[in-house]
Amino acid sequence: MRKVKGRAWFGGLLMAAVMTVQGQTAAPQQPAGSINQADWPAPERAAAILAASPRHGEWFNVRSGLAVTRTYIVHPVRKDRGPTIIVIHDDQGMDDFAMAIGNQLAQAGFTALVADMATDSALRTGPKAGTPDLAAALRKLSPMDLVPRVRAVYDYAIRLPAVNEKAATLSVGWGSVPALAFAATEPKLNAAVIFYGKAPSQDELGKVNAKVLGFYADDDHRTSANLTASQQNWSKAIEFLNQNTN
Repeated sequence: MRKVKGRAWFGGLLMAAVMTVQGQTAAPQQPAGSINQADWPAPERAAAILAASPRHGEWFNVRSGLAVTRTYIVHPVRKDRGPTIIVIHDDQGMDDFAMAIGNQLAQAGFTALVADMATDSALRTGPKAGTPDLAAALRKLSPMDLVPRVRAVYDYAIRLPAVNEKAATLSVGWGSVPALAFAATEPKLNAAVIFYGKAPSQDELGKVNAKVLGFYADDDHRTSANLTASQQNWSKAIEFLNQNTN
């Protein structure tokens, strides 16, 4: 491993760690009711972003054999074929925050599919999104449970007529676990962006062919430090995705 201007290179993989600390001064908040559709969709503003968006997401089920993964898709407005991004939520489950991330990616020109990792299991009728019970249940799932769900959504996404067959994942918090596990099994994945979550080991990164960019604070939850780091680096993530999928 060698350090380059604050970034760590692991073989051919780029891993950029943007460190913040609890108590860091947060970026200025926009006035209430002011929605910039290009912004990072902070959880407290996610519902307003969705309500103000000219894009309309749709729910559908991705089927792979007997398995079903509930998925939320948002299409961009573009004349040419473009890349797709698979969004993997944190351990709060599928909520406005996860859907708003998909919306913002569509605003940036990507076909975004937000995969619900709690579907096709006992979780479907069990704990509700945003509860400690759901978070605990999701964290108990193994890669054997998770990777097939991500793969089904990926396989569906790259076959969409509007997609150029280039794809990436974007995960937040706990979502980095299924995102990296899937990346290790899919050599054609172009990129993976991680907002906080468990930092991968060199061994894990060595199994991934895609370019990987991660932004981290001091833990893997929705703390103010992690959300501030995400907000401050959203434009860098979009630039990275454009460079590696367009």
